[in-house]
Amino acid sequence: MYNRFSRLTARPRTAIICFVFVSLFAAYGKAANALNYFKNYFLTGDYVVEGVGLQGKGKPDPVTAGIVGGSNTSYATGTIHNSGVPAGADLMGAFLYWQALESSPMPSSSGGTFRGFKIGGLEITAPMGAPPANIPSCAAGGGPGYLRVYRADVLRYLPYTTDPTGKPTSQRLVNDSDLIAAGFPLTTVALPDGSSGTLIPGASLVVLYRVAGMPLKAIVFYDGGFTLNKTNPAMNQTILGFYEASKTSPVAKMTQLVGNGGVNPEQGRLTVNGDVPPGLSSTNPFQAALGGAWDNLTFNVSSLMRGDDSSMTTHMSPGQSPPSCLSWAAIIVSTTVQDTDRDGLLDVWETTSGLRDPNGKTLPNLSAMGANPNVKDIFVEIDYMSTPGWSAPGDTEPPHSHLPSQAVLDNVCSAFKAHGINLHFDVGNNYQNEPPDPCIIASSLSGSIGGGENLPENFCVSTSTHTCAFPNRPGTITWKTGFELIKDGDLNGLPAHFDPIRKDMFHYTFFGHALGIYKFLIEDKSLTSIVVSGGKGTLTTGSAHNMNPGDTITISGASTSSNLNGTYVIQSVPSPTTAIINTTAAPGTYNNWLLAVNNGLPKSTSGVSDLLGGDILITLGLWDNSVGTPFIQASTLMHELGHNLALRHGGAPLEPNCKPNYQSIMSYLFQVHGLVDANGVPHINYSTETLPALNEMALDEGVGLGDTNLPYAARWYEPLSTSFLGSIINPSPATKHCDGSPITNGATVIRVDAPNTKGRPLDWNGDGTITPGIPLAEDLGFMGSIVELHHGFNDWAALDLQQIGSRRNVFGFSVDVGPTDDLGSGGDLGSGGDLGSGGDLGSGGDLGSGGDLGSGGDLGSGGDLGSGGDLGGELDFETALAVPPSPSTLSSTPGLESINLKWSPPSAGTVDQYEIWRAACPAGTTIGSPCSLGPGIVPVQIATTLPTTPLCQGSFNFCDGTAEKNVVYLYFITDIITKTEGKPSSPSNIVAGQK
Repeated sequence: MYNRFSRLTARPRTAIICFVFVSLFAAYGKAANALNYFKNYFLTGDYVVEGVGLQGKGKPDPVTAGIVGGSNTSYATGTIHNSGVPAGADLMGAFLYWQALESSPMPSSSGGTFRGFKIGGLEITAPMGAPPANIPSCAAGGGPGYLRVYRADVLRYLPYTTDPTGKPTSQRLVNDSDLIAAGFPLTTVALPDGSSGTLIPGASLVVLYRVAGMPLKAIVFYDGGFTLNKTNPAMNQTILGFYEASKTSPVAKMTQLVGNGGVNPEQGRLTVNGDVPPGLSSTNPFQAALGGAWDNLTFNVSSLMRGDDSSMTTHMSPGQSPPSCLSWAAIIVSTTVQDTDRDGLLDVWETTSGLRDPNGKTLPNLSAMGANPNVKDIFVEIDYMSTPGWSAPGDTEPPHSHLPSQAVLDNVCSAFKAHGINLHFDVGNNYQNEPPDPCIIASSLSGSIGGGENLPENFCVSTSTHTCAFPNRPGTITWKTGFELIKDGDLNGLPAHFDPIRKDMFHYTFFGHALGIYKFLIEDKSLTSIVVSGGKGTLTTGSAHNMNPGDTITISGASTSSNLNGTYVIQSVPSPTTAIINTTAAPGTYNNWLLAVNNGLPKSTSGVSDLLGGDILITLGLWDNSVGTPFIQASTLMHELGHNLALRHGGAPLEPNCKPNYQSIMSYLFQVHGLVDANGVPHINYSTETLPALNEMALDEGVGLGDTNLPYAARWYEPLSTSFLGSIINPSPATKHCDGSPITNGATVIRVDAPNTKGRPLDWNGDGTITPGIPLAEDLGFMGSIVELHHGFNDWAALDLQQIGSRRNVFGFSVDVGPTDDLGSGGDLGSGGDLGSGGDLGSGGDLGSGGDLGSGGDLGSGGDLGSGGDLGGELDFETALAVPPSPSTLSSTPGLESINLKWSPPSAGTVDQYEIWRAACPAGTTIGSPCSLGPGIVPVQIATTLPTTPLCQGSFNFCDGTAEKNVVYLYFITDIITKTEGKPSSPSNIVAGQK
């Protein structure tokens, strides 16, 4: 095979001829910088790079040629071995680089395979700002040669393990040992070599990974193409984009991807910041260590950096004449960075204005926005939807805006401030008060596409290439496809609403109307199965589906070969939880993890967010008043922000939801009803302490949650059959488990709050008596099973603010890869999924096809496996009302002729009426030491009132004029919520009153 790449060891130096073509590098100032800035990342992790030499390995390969298509028939195949990614790390990015020497004046080596999947690389050797161009290399033997470099995002082709239903059980895998253990083949790459005059010196895979708890590092990519030749006798590159290395003892490394190396004692001298890196040859650093003519040389540069460095330089000086013909593809650098308060924001960002990124764009002025390098800061940009009102079949929405009120934002801000963290909201021109609200960023600092942008709720319009998943529900947004279209824009003219310069500094929160997630999912048990037999398909749902014969549905998520995916008409409805369709699908029972049924109505899910990341979508349009109550807005915002900051529904990873010993707004037990203090006031807060473990199989009412005062009143579920108050009030029992999953065993329970904030005793079964030492078995969290609940979790002590830049991408693409970047499929965005299908946002598109089921397209790439929070697992309105929310903040005020009561409405649901309950304490009871409800002190309902009833005595909800003087009474309030069949809620807080 004719080898156009010079092998310096194969012939005397005098025999080497460097054919120099017109170089565009000089015209564009590339003598100063050999490569172009690509991206920078700030991760609690690092990168690893491994590669394989491919030169001369090409051979006819009809299988690969058939996968790739095109004219190339000869491919070089090699295995890229990996071992450097820490166990359990979350892979955030994977880029494959390869270099090609081509005889064609047009790029001809962009196609290949990675792990057997077709890939298409972006040719990146054009100088910055220039049109695509050919960069000449050195050629031996007198023939023309064009050096080109290609880059492809290949993260989504790295596999992850699954359970029998297809649910991911691991992060994506790349280490050889992990792949082998999981039964996957090693990582292979096949690229054109030997056909059409093409030679491939090698390929390298650069993997970005994140491990929570590792030091925060900046990782910077420069890439392109550069060859040492007569026009360019030396390589120079300044590395920017890490802004501020650690103040003391920075830990840094550099990798250079270089072709055409070899053993040559006069190759040249490679330096970093003027010195040869430790361990490198001072005359022959690139020795084709991967075979053929390819190096991905990685070396430690920690000793060559100073604390607080904001840049570094690398230089290759010529060691011979003519030059050595070394050809660069990329330089990658990582270094620990200075973040004194560990809030993910570099000190220099928080103190210095006018900083610019490597492309010259000015960074946000965090200092002017209130940042402090010694105090944790969180910056959040908020955009939102609004509408003048709309009507659709089955729904009419009044005018409304999803912009959260200033009080909502201040409520969340205050919760963080109480724990020493400053929260800063960018809402544009909104809430620009005098004096300024310290939680609100001045609009003058917001920027051209900063916060406060208002998008309309419009109807989706189907096109020839896109069928709307939710055609009659404006403002419906899929996660993360539609969200990304709003945030980053698309190639069809949809503008971005989040400035990418903010990607490592700001959380992006969008308040939309509804989450575009299918109504019935196997994942959250709203769909039980689809059974096909005899040309009929029987759909079984976890609860009443409310579908009728003639309704149209769409099934997705089944295997392609099953022929089950598609659109159907309901033929009959045998029961409230079953429906029949006609189908040609293969017989069998379908219950795989991604299986879903769409009836055109989105779920009422409250929101969704990255677990460890920077993106949040809040969707309360199907809640109260089309926007949710202020309390729900605040609790949901804090809940979803908590996921960004590493919090789970059960506190620690893999802990169950709804734990009574985990008092946090992250738990569904508290997200809707709040954390109730001793005065019955609901709060939003993360857990402040680690409460003891609870063995639900052997509960002790005397022990409760320990001999301590709890931050908030204990809350749990108790059987209605044993509940003392339940037998009197007859409250509405839970219609779903606490996490929203259907009840399958007929359990009848109610939710209760302890009458005070004492940790003990606690009447676990609610029978009105305490029985110490007698073990009880109760499903306190009502998750469907009686288990041992591990100790609670201190959220505030565990917050991880350094994950802002770890935003998950759609469909398994690498972090921060957008429509204008290479996607590993030849730039065909559609081939990676339906990312572009929501491009009719201008017509009110549902912002994505819904085919990613809310997040199914990017599974295994987001670090949220096992969280249950990203596939319909987040709280919806039906679950919020599964136990009717109770009134709160009940207080009593003595009057001359009455005891006056005041309370707040529940945090969710429409109240039809309130019920006032009263019990008289025994004679001699004092108001300072009241009695307690129990079998001997039984409450009775004394009145009802409506939400529209005028206040009594000017400011009270109810004035009890029948109370006798000098008698101490206990009061509580229940409510009846619309859609709860006329049954009341559990009691509000209990207060004592006396004339």
